[in-house]
Amino acid sequence: MHGPRGIADLRRFVRAALIPVRIGGWIFATICLGAAALARAASWGFKIRRSLADVAICPRGHETPCHGVYECAQCGAVVEGWVFSECAVCGQSAGWTPCVVCGLPVINPLR
Repeated sequence: MHGPRGIADLRRFVRAALIPVRIGGWIFATICLGAAALARAASWGFKIRRSLADVAICPRGHETPCHGVYECAQCGAVVEGWVFSECAVCGQSAGWTPCVVCGLPVINPLR
């Protein structure tokens, strides 16, 4: 009786033993995906907070105003508003703006 019946019992035992391993793997993967989603959401939260600021800080620590009258680098139109918003004429948005003190680039906080 150790023939086919013994093999079937062994297969059933192995399947039953692997159920907790599969469930544990699923739980671990779900936790990892949830943590990655929370990290991405927190990153976007910080980006939105920086984008709502009245001034941006350049790499040397100078304050550059984010709102005012600017010239679009693409089409040359003079526009008023947030420096990184889309141009009303050509629809392009700036990826960076120069610091008003040292000229170093201040990167768009939404990128």
